[in-house]
Amino acid sequence: MSLWNWMNDNGAGLSALAAIATAAIAVLTLLRASRDSSDRTRPMIVAEMLPAEHDSNTIDFVLRNYGQSLARDVKVAFDPPLYVPDGKASLTTHVDFNR
Repeated sequence: MSLWNWMNDNGAGLSALAAIATAAIAVLTLLRASRDSSDRTRPMIVAEMLPAEHDSNTIDFVLRNYGQSLARDVKVAFDPPLYVPDGKASLTTHVDFNR
């Protein structure tokens, strides 16, 4: 029996196996694309302490979202609490940003 005859006799089964393999690869590709998409669009929060623009004795604590989606329920806490040298300044050591 030649290879061509065997392929003609078993072609339907081979086609079915090829279709199943193609479907499995397509499902895996879609799952990976979905995971990659969610990784690229998640919030990316960066905290910075920058000198204030109009006051040389003040430092601004700045939170920026460099991600492509909205950051929700952001909580900021300082542990240990920030030190205030003169003890007179008002200082918040815990901030919640909820929407």
